[in-house]
Amino acid sequence: LLFLLRHSFDIIHLVSFERFSRMIFLPGIKKNATVFYTAHSVLAHEYASFATNASAQYRAANLKIEQQYYAACDVIVPVSKLIKNIIVGRRFAGDDASVIYNGADTVFFQSRSPKRIPQHRLSVVFIGNITVEQKGFDILERAFQLCKTPVRAYLISASTRIFSVPPHVSVEFVPPSETDRLAEILSRIDVVVTPSTFDTFSISTLEAMASGCIPVVSNMTGIAELMVHELKDNIIPAGSEELFSNCLERMNALRENNEHLRTLSVRIAKEQTWEKVAERYIALYQSHLH
Repeated sequence: LLFLLRHSFDIIHLVSFERFSRMIFLPGIKKNATVFYTAHSVLAHEYASFATNASAQYRAANLKIEQQYYAACDVIVPVSKLIKNIIVGRRFAGDDASVIYNGADTVFFQSRSPKRIPQHRLSVVFIGNITVEQKGFDILERAFQLCKTPVRAYLISASTRIFSVPPHVSVEFVPPSETDRLAEILSRIDVVVTPSTFDTFSISTLEAMASGCIPVVSNMTGIAELMVHELKDNIIPAGSEELFSNCLERMNALRENNEHLRTLSVRIAKEQTWEKVAERYIALYQSHLH
């Protein structure tokens, strides 16, 4: 706090929502700085749309602080068009807000991906907390029930729960690992599935794409906005277990001839290196400096 009081800044950038960061808005700290806020979520939307264990008092306090964030920040930077539409709809920002997608260490993940050895069955990875409703694991579980294709599924999740899959689907739980271990796992996977009913941007999906995994995602994920050409066929309406199942069967049918989809996935991920994302932010800063 003393450091902030003693110095002046042209730009202050809040990269996530934190209660403590409210002190930035004090006149003695902000001074003439332009304050940027990277918007990963809108709590007002999430509290209204999804179940939460947070108390009413805690939610009310967060909503009040969130309103202060959006009112006091000069430049709102949504991480996807999905979250931008919500922000604009709630009048937290104007339609001119610039979207800058998240980045990942895609170079690292790509460099850890050796040439794949053909497997006897389709390999699929789900990354996320399987007990959180909006992550969509229950949708994937039902898709496995419908899918006739033999599948080896890797679930990278900090939590577990009882679930049911047919005999031709084998499941291996993998706890969240060190980056090296995660990259090694992803290097063996055919498909990364992100069936979320709401996910503003999935960095873990981007990392999997950098490893050569082919994405199959819901249309309520920000990562879907980056998928182009043939990968657009892998964007599934949120909640449709039947269409997710059909897409997995199609991926299995293409397994011997899908190198072009892997290449496309890696190419998309390469555009989201942290260096390229930083360049986009620098350009945005410069456009607001007087």
